[in-house]
Amino acid sequence: MRLFFIFIQNKLNPLYNILSYVSAYFSIIPLIIGIYRIRLLKQNEKIILLLVFFATLTEFVNLFYEYLSISRNISLINIYFIVEALTISFFYYRFFESGNFKLLTLITGIVFLIISVQQIVSRDKDMMNHVSVTLESVMVSLFSVLTFHQLLQKGVYSNILDAPVFWINSAFLFYFTGNFFLHLFSGYLLTHSQYGFYELWGLWHSLVNILFLILISIGFWKTQTSQT
Repeated sequence: MRLFFIFIQNKLNPLYNILSYVSAYFSIIPLIIGIYRIRLLKQNEKIILLLVFFATLTEFVNLFYEYLSISRNISLINIYFIVEALTISFFYYRFFESGNFKLLTLITGIVFLIISVQQIVSRDKDMMNHVSVTLESVMVSLFSVLTFHQLLQKGVYSNILDAPVFWINSAFLFYFTGNFFLHLFSGYLLTHSQYGFYELWGLWHSLVNILFLILISIGFWKTQTSQT
């Protein structure tokens, strides 16, 4: 997301600014593909389409903030992280067949919500909620690994590459493992090396986010293949 760059956009390497804009606008692609395929999407895939809609809406609200030169947009990203994590948790809760996996999803989702709200209430509203996003990275990465375990155990698909859930789950695993250390050390970097944090967010996070959106787009596109 381009949510942080309003603060120091004029100081960043132009490449990072360009990548952050590409990453923001790229969210339109899976949204268009998802809407085009909406009649073929299963209920769980529609949950991911809703998540993409939230992400795209957040990106464009942020761009509108930037146009108005409103720099205090951290509250927006903190709220989005909560919506994102709970939506993804609901996706996995519906996907898992194991009662234990469902219970784990439910418990971790509730714990995440409590911690996120506590962090927002107790911290400066203009500070990124790095504890919650780090917890989200761990939580979703765990769900992704369990999903691959379930797919391999059941062997439902003759060609797993034709399964939308494979691409969607791969997107989540790549995105959240790829950004884990960025989220984990974001609080330290913002305090001791703010410029370095924005460089990492502009380059690494933007690249990871673009690949994430590509994988989600493939997942939506594969829906027709898996149901015909």
